Amino acid sequence: MISSWLLYSLSAAAFWGFTNVIDQIVQRNYAKDSVSFTLVSSFVRLPIGLGLFFLFGFYVPSMPVLLMTFFFSFLSMAGVFFYLRALHIEEVSRVMLLGQSMPVFVLFLSFLFLGETLTLSQILGFLVLLFAGFLSVAKFSVSGKFFSDATIWAISAVLMWAISNTLLAYIMRSVPSGQMLLPWSYIGSSLSAVVVCFFPTVRKEFSWKSFSWLRNRHGFWLFMLSVLPTVPGFYFFFRAFAVGKASLITVALGVQPFFVSFFLFLLGFFFVSVPREDYAFRPMMIKMSAFVLSIVGLWMIQ
Repeated sequence: MISSWLLYSLSAAAFWGFTNVIDQIVQRNYAKDSVSFTLVSSFVRLPIGLGLFFLFGFYVPSMPVLLMTFFFSFLSMAGVFFYLRALHIEEVSRVMLLGQSMPVFVLFLSFLFLGETLTLSQILGFLVLLFAGFLSVAKFSVSGKFFSDATIWAISAVLMWAISNTLLAYIMRSVPSGQMLLPWSYIGSSLSAVVVCFFPTVRKEFSWKSFSWLRNRHGFWLFMLSVLPTVPGFYFFFRAFAVGKASLITVALGVQPFFVSFFLFLLGFFFVSVPREDYAFRPMMIKMSAFVLSIVGLWMIQ
């Protein structure tokens, strides 16, 4: 029987995989800069967070836990900002290639600060999933260029998310139920947008005209379509961290590129602006091999 934390992790990966695809459509066709998209994505989480209190109850954590939750939200939103910067200049699958390195950082941080240890089977499964994750989004061009100019932004996002994941695992030890912190996390994300406004890059590029894309009906509803699935995504994410190990959850989330490929294929029937995947024989064989390895790795780590 599949472990609960693994089921939660895969569910989160599925919802976020869908969001990744919609994010790229909005970024490439409507929101031409990552600043406005990040800020709007952050501020819209405030009403969502307030609404979640009606769903999960009004739970008030201790002040240290609340501050750590807000810091977790800030790190997460900083990661989103860096991720969107990378996404603006590179395709989603290649950006996610660099994202596959995150489990290594989380494994180190969780061992150092949380004392997490893995069995031999879990270590082997971790390595299999790590390799499958890289393989699933790897693209080898004729020029031999493996990484793109978006590398610095993607690695910055990875570091922010690795630290935030480790911090979340620590926070979960102090609360009775993981989803109780979800509303506060969304509120913290909105507050983080205020801090992000003071980033030198953001202040330099900020312009009210950058938000004009919200007046486009298609752009606005596509944006909402990318925001709403983050709620169940984070719900399952928090549930996973409440019962599982940070390093294993993070490496399990590495199957997200498969969901991205699936939704790219599916949404391609409805949106002409959806980026096209390479369905040539060699890339498809590589992805199929990565998928099989992922199944093996997931079986080993549960």
